[in-house]
Amino acid sequence: MAWFNGASTINPGAGLVLVDTGPLYQGVFDLVVAIDVSVQTTVLLELRDATNAVTLKSRELRLAGARYHEKFEGVDVVSGQRLRVSTVGAFVGTIEADLFTVTRYDIIQSASP
Repeated sequence: MAWFNGASTINPGAGLVLVDTGPLYQGVFDLVVAIDVSVQTTVLLELRDATNAVTLKSRELRLAGARYHEKFEGVDVVSGQRLRVSTVGAFVGTIEADLFTVTRYDIIQSASP
């Protein structure tokens, strides 16, 4: 399992990257997004291409101003692609985001005798 930790941010602007995995190796990942936020806001979970120039897939996460976590299973990643969480709009408040990833290979290996 890998843990990607974002810093606590006060009064973030629109489009601010809160946490980024950096380039990942190819595999099928299970992902947990964990966010603490002090106000209602929306963030984007994005799968980015290997050049980090294009968003290949995204999902809006609407947060109600509390602790939030959601698990996504079976995320296909090609070598060099990355996952990140970014703000949609600016807001007054604090937010911190973390990503936890585990590959299906890691799960199989840990279950082997």
